[in-house]
Amino acid sequence: MRRLSRYALVSLIVMGTTAAVVPAAHALLPPTPAGLAPPAAAAGLGQTATGLLPDIASSAGAVTASATESLIQQASTRSYWTAQRMSAARPLIRAAGTHPRKAQLRSAGIGLPGLPGLGDTAPAPTPDPQGQPAPTPAATPGTTATTPNGAAQPAPSPAAAAQKPARGSSAYRWQAGGGVTRTTGKVFFTLNGGDFVCSASAVRSENRSTVLTAGHCVNSGPGEFASRWIFVPAYHDGTRPFGSWPARRLFAPTAWTERGDLDYDTGFAVVDTAPDGSHLTDTVGGQQIAFKYSRGQYAYSFGYPAVGQYDGNLLRYCQGTTREDQYGSHDQGMPCDMTDGSSGGPWLSRFDPKTGQGVLTSVNSFGYDGMPDVMWGPYFGDEIQSVFGTAEHS
Repeated sequence: MRRLSRYALVSLIVMGTTAAVVPAAHALLPPTPAGLAPPAAAAGLGQTATGLLPDIASSAGAVTASATESLIQQASTRSYWTAQRMSAARPLIRAAGTHPRKAQLRSAGIGLPGLPGLGDTAPAPTPDPQGQPAPTPAATPGTTATTPNGAAQPAPSPAAAAQKPARGSSAYRWQAGGGVTRTTGKVFFTLNGGDFVCSASAVRSENRSTVLTAGHCVNSGPGEFASRWIFVPAYHDGTRPFGSWPARRLFAPTAWTERGDLDYDTGFAVVDTAPDGSHLTDTVGGQQIAFKYSRGQYAYSFGYPAVGQYDGNLLRYCQGTTREDQYGSHDQGMPCDMTDGSSGGPWLSRFDPKTGQGVLTSVNSFGYDGMPDVMWGPYFGDEIQSVFGTAEHS
């Protein structure tokens, strides 16, 4: 996650192999796992939605994909990412991306007329109306994926609050276990001889091998795709309890790969099967994904921030009611001060802390200078749905 500076958008993490444009495709509903009833319609879904996912839209932008990696390349990626290289990987900062706010920043400056509140402190999180206590931390993560049940969003318990870092951070250490500890992980990749890191989530998908992250964690936006891209679910303080999953192909909206448009800062990876032939979501489970979800909903965000007061070794989370971006994009904001390294971490609406399951509705993307306590993420509309449809059938 990066921040828009006074005169430019400071971004994002990247890398390169050659890209090829493939036709747009339409996402299909992921199958309901055996033993689970089909999800019922719920408040908070968009007008076109049925159940947890909307009806398929007829229009979407083009999808850009990386070249497919061979089995030899995937094996090389697995062997490349030693514990030492993972520990040394870091977020990369560079000027990139486009955003309607960029021109306004240049012409008007921070806090001048027409730029209300950019330098203000972020508002306090909207309390959950139900005010339920946080669940008792579980000793181990949950082992099965479950459909979210629309449970109310709890405020952190005193025990969780005790884990809150100093200096006014809004990101807590996640200790309640559940599916989210298995489906969320770190991604590592290479750029110009350097090794870098983001966050990501396993997604319920047709191929059972799809990972969701930020666009800038798969492609420079605009520019080349990442190489040596690997997903480590349930990463914890240097350990990888479910192994490493190298990508055989990466996908992002053409609006990101050609223009770096932050409204489309979303990427998907299709990972290889494990050496024993098992698929990713058969091993760790997956979070359901939704498109055209109603805005302004309560959500949790997760990630591995690795800059400032955070060291990237532990899964952390924020929670709050999302809000519109006043500054020109179509993105949404959430009270959160997670830093670089959390990019690509999932936003989960209708999140049930007891099961660790929710509905993917965005990812950690960027922040504004002068507003350090708000994370912004893209809205999942038709274009991103199209990318997901292409990825899950690859």
